[in-house]
Parts: sequence; structure tokens; C-alpha cells
Amino acid sequence: EGPWLIGRDPNAALCLDYDPYISHRHAEIRRGSKGFEIVDALSSNGTWVDWQPAPRGGALAVGNGSLLRLGRSLVLLRIP
Repeated sequence: EGPWLIGRDPNAALCLDYDPYISHRHAEIRRGSKGFEIVDALSSNGTWVDWQPAPRGGALAVGNGSLLRLGRSLVLLRIP
């Protein structure tokens, strides 16, 4: 159902606790009216989709195969 939290929080849907450049609550993936989107949760080091920065606290559309950069980690998004 979502939203799905991404961050160093051990309860995050995608916990990336190995990367010190990722915020505790870095971003969320949500279902929007036009598909999925990633929302930056005011992260310290930003959220990027396919090499485009999301506005701090803002959202960008994501789809199957989107490449997410969070901290120093790259995540390939797969939507079934």
C-alpha cells in the first residue's frame, strides 16, 4: 500500500544503514495520482532520480527501472 520509507531507520521498508550519508528518514516512495513518486524527506544529502535532483522536501516521478541516488548509494527501482 505504501508509503515506503527509505533511510537508516531500522523500521524503513528499505533500510540502508551501511551508508552514513543517508538520513535516518531520507525519502519515501508513494503512489501518486499519476503513478509512483519519491519524496525527499528533507534529507541532508539529497535525493536524485535518473541523475536529476529532487527539490529538498519535494517530489519526482519514478517508474520501473528508475535509478535512485540516496547518500552514496545507488538503488535500481523495480516495480512489479
